[in-house]
Amino acid sequence: MHIKFTDMEIVNRLNIYAAQNRNWLPPYYGDVSYDEMPDEGKAVIDSFQGEKAYREVVANKGFYLADISSNALVMLAGA
Repeated sequence: MHIKFTDMEIVNRLNIYAAQNRNWLPPYYGDVSYDEMPDEGKAVIDSFQGEKAYREVVANKGFYLADISSNALVMLAGA
C-alpha cells in the first residue's frame, strides 16, 4: 500500500507526533519560544523543521501538539 498525503498540516502534525514519541525533540518543544531555547535545542529545531515552522507550532500549539500518550489517529482527526 502506498499513501499520498495532500494536506501538509497533517503531515507536519504526524511528523511532530512521531518525533516526540521517539524523544527526538527537546522535552520543552512547543513550550518555549525559539529565542528562549538553548543553542542545542535550536540546533535540533533547525535540523527538524527550521525556526519559521517552529514559531508556527508555538503560535498554534493546540493544533500541532498532542499528548504523546494519545492515539495518533485521534490526534490526526482533530479530536
